[in-house]
Amino acid sequence: MTSKARILIVTGDDFGFSPSINAAVTQAHRQGILTSASLMVNGGAFEEAVSLARQHPTLEVGIHISLVRSRSTLPRQELPNLVDAGGGLPENPVAAGFRFYFSRPCREELKKEIEAQIQKFLDTGLTPTHLDGHLHFHVHPAVVDILLPLMEKYAIPSFRLPLEELAVSRRIDPGRLFDKTFHSLVYSRLSARALRKLQGKGFSHPDRFYGLLASGRLDEAYLLALFDHLEPGVTEIGTHPALSSPPELARWASGYCFEEELRALCSPRVREKLLERGIVLGGYRALQVG
Repeated sequence: MTSKARILIVTGDDFGFSPSINAAVTQAHRQGILTSASLMVNGGAFEEAVSLARQHPTLEVGIHISLVRSRSTLPRQELPNLVDAGGGLPENPVAAGFRFYFSRPCREELKKEIEAQIQKFLDTGLTPTHLDGHLHFHVHPAVVDILLPLMEKYAIPSFRLPLEELAVSRRIDPGRLFDKTFHSLVYSRLSARALRKLQGKGFSHPDRFYGLLASGRLDEAYLLALFDHLEPGVTEIGTHPALSSPPELARWASGYCFEEELRALCSPRVREKLLERGIVLGGYRALQVG
């Protein structure tokens, strides 16, 4: 990889959450520009996703650690401070963030649950190319401090840093300024702390990330405009394609355009723009090359 090369990783998040998402991820890989997927091991369609991953060996698959708005991997009796009576992980991410930070019993259970999720992935026989988190909770301070020793233990080579340039997002889509500014401030600080923790430990990460400030809204027009702003190095775009809006996400993902993202990922115009701009598609393994 030369210093002037522009490598693009395109990841489908929530792989394993539902059959609709699974089908869209594999379609976007076969017919479009999607190169990578992040597997949610406690998703309702986990086994199907594993089977699809085996059928698509060119699709890189990483671990999508899920600590909110999903079900736990371990039974409730092992996580009394972390899950509700039905085995559900916290639904409110803000409240969960405070609990994870201030509660020692909660952090002890987090470590057990995170390791169980990693082990469940490894038990499939798949080799994880990277690790990230549902709602980017993998950069939460308490979670990062648990994750990094486990990544060393299980030889997981790469880590997503949700570092997105606010100025670029505003140029492409000037709407929702307060929301974008708030999320940019929060995640830039969390990512900076995580980056300090990563340094010197041999983990790789993309240089920049897009998909945080326009989550669920990466339509064709957005991607076409974004490609004009990609700089040399490795960029990751996190996407959320689905054949149709999963009803299980209706409470949490209002405004998400799942079908539009799938169409954008499979768009001939999008692929032509990549060629025009000299952007090379790759996966997380590109981070270990050269």
